[in-house]
Amino acid sequence: MTEFLDDCEQLNVKYSKLFKILDKSQNVSFFTGAGISTAANIPDFRGDHGLDKAPLNIAQMGISERDLDSKMPTIGHRIISMLIMKDCRFKFVATSNHDGLHQKSGTPWEKSANVFGTAFIEECLTCKIQYIRQVITPALHRKCDNENCNGKLKKTGVRYGQTVPVGPLRKAEEAAKVSDLVIVLGSSMRTYPFCDLPSLSKCFVVCNKQDTPYDKEAKLCIHDNIDNFMRRIFNHL
Repeated sequence: MTEFLDDCEQLNVKYSKLFKILDKSQNVSFFTGAGISTAANIPDFRGDHGLDKAPLNIAQMGISERDLDSKMPTIGHRIISMLIMKDCRFKFVATSNHDGLHQKSGTPWEKSANVFGTAFIEECLTCKIQYIRQVITPALHRKCDNENCNGKLKKTGVRYGQTVPVGPLRKAEEAAKVSDLVIVLGSSMRTYPFCDLPSLSKCFVVCNKQDTPYDKEAKLCIHDNIDNFMRRIFNHL
């Protein structure tokens, strides 16, 4: 799908509609996809320069996990964090990304869900305790922090076709169900089960630079840069 942006007139009309929806909402959640992190120089998958454009390099898809340590949150990440921390209407963020940028921006772990896991959380395969790391750890030969266990550690981030972690998925589902507005940012809405979650809310809007399969269900679709979208929301509030 080719990326495109709405023109200025379209954007002004759509943002006016968005602000009316937002002003009536008391429980707002964000659901973010890879598009929110492209401004941090982390490639998405289906964009104009996405990783699916180079199928021969499938083994090298994405930046290496080690490089995630040096990636910083975007304006979009930071505004989401600020709203969740300071405005009681904004409750939660769920993401399909592994990059940990929502947490780096200050969003508490308890107010977020990494639906497909994250490169920054390890789980012991024996005792099932999870450990939040501040930096990317090696993938091999990792042992549980509990000396009495000594089980093997595995990062919680999953790849296509692997089982989605139950805990984060349940948190995201519950957040969507109690939301009177879900704002979807930078998601192609083509990866299950993430794509089905926003429609569990009373109402959802989409900001993306491509059409999605869920646009007809959405209350509003805005084709704009995500950082600009979040600036517009912040300035309105």
